[in-house]
Amino acid sequence: MALLVLVCAVGCGDDPRSDGPVIGGWEPPPCVVVRSPGVDFGTFELDDEGNLLDGPAEAEVAIGNECEGSLEIRQIVLDESMATIDEPCAHGLLMYGLDAVILAQGDVATLQLRYEPTEPGPLDHVLTFWTNDAENMRTPFLIRGDATQR
Repeated sequence: MALLVLVCAVGCGDDPRSDGPVIGGWEPPPCVVVRSPGVDFGTFELDDEGNLLDGPAEAEVAIGNECEGSLEIRQIVLDESMATIDEPCAHGLLMYGLDAVILAQGDVATLQLRYEPTEPGPLDHVLTFWTNDAENMRTPFLIRGDATQR
């Protein structure tokens, strides 16, 4: 005769998200939210020498935490490479101003984008936020634009 013994790590029947007893240091999960799926800067015109005629464009990426656990922004990747903050990258794109990497519930961090092309061609990139949100570890943000020359 076999005896089956069930051992619960959370106090049998208690939901770890409730106020019931918790064993083993369970923490509530974070929930990453990016307020917009992307930005399209539109088309910019360059003169014959590559000078921008219509001025640079700016946009803001807002990333927040809607759940109880602390959200960690672990990496920011542009296409398949580590993103460079505060240095120009990718066809006239500059990212700057990320004001937090750990967000409590309700907190929002912002990343500023500046598009100032210096040569003609499309801007078509995916910015990916890697976080500790187990259900959404990779959160994409699309960046598009174009520059034409007269």
